[in-house]
Amino acid sequence: MISVLTGGGGGAKFIQGLVACFKDPESVAAIVNTGDDLDLHGLRISPDIDSVTYYLADKINFKTGWGIADETFFAMGALEALGGESWFSLGDKDLGTHLYRTQRLLQGATLSQVTNEIAHRLGITAKILPMTDNAVSTMLKVDLDSFEHIGLTGSEIGFQHYFVKYRCMPKVLSIRFLNADTAQASEAVLRSIEESELIILGPSNPFLSLDPILSIAAIKDLIQENKHKVLAISPIVGGKALKGPLSKLLLELGKKSDVLSVAEYLKDLASYLVIDEADVSHSDLIASMGYDLLVTNTVMKNKDDAMQLAQFILDRVFK
Repeated sequence: MISVLTGGGGGAKFIQGLVACFKDPESVAAIVNTGDDLDLHGLRISPDIDSVTYYLADKINFKTGWGIADETFFAMGALEALGGESWFSLGDKDLGTHLYRTQRLLQGATLSQVTNEIAHRLGITAKILPMTDNAVSTMLKVDLDSFEHIGLTGSEIGFQHYFVKYRCMPKVLSIRFLNADTAQASEAVLRSIEESELIILGPSNPFLSLDPILSIAAIKDLIQENKHKVLAISPIVGGKALKGPLSKLLLELGKKSDVLSVAEYLKDLASYLVIDEADVSHSDLIASMGYDLLVTNTVMKNKDDAMQLAQFILDRVFK
């Protein structure tokens, strides 16, 4: 059994490659960030769960890392023409997922149950586990003087407003996870971590994708207790994030945008660290932090790259 903590496109892409390496995909569990979830147009939207789902169902728009391939946006176009809120674009096929999820939640199903139902209908046998069935929201305190904003009345905004509506432009001062102190991890999540031979912290943004999961106390405690079997994959390559605001966030939070900052941030959680060949010059310093270091190509341009990275990790850890 292998569990992967993930959020965002990089982690979902890696999980697709990892699952493809197994004859029995049921032995892989994705524990997915839900701090990005939002309610919009009366619908409950779970972007990171959907990205993992679409990757595993081979439906993902690989160029964007989100949404469904060959998507159309007629509904959003009609909404925009009416003057409706259209900053968070939802494809016509993608809307079916959100409609189904919202209906089932209103009927009393949990997010875990709904996620499992959708995965089953799409032929996915790997486990997709929301980090919690409770509502936890990633909130960012931003510097109001750092960007041109219209109609922003407070200094704290939700993740999707920061990431999509304002395109990561505001300077981030701090991050918190609303309701994390009372949220509970499901038994399936905790059992998955306990029973796993290897726990992987995916190549995801540590602050915005991994930290929301680890804000659930029971999950973080289990990860730390099992540190000897935890492997992290650096999302920084050659001093830059391949996608997303991680490099910008590192600088705004007083750190350097390099693999050393990632290694320092995760050293109390993981025993193994996978870094890209572009960062091999940092090997000695990273090893001095106590990691078993693995060096390979971590850039996943396609599914084959993701499979090669996953197989490299399996071959080295289970040699």
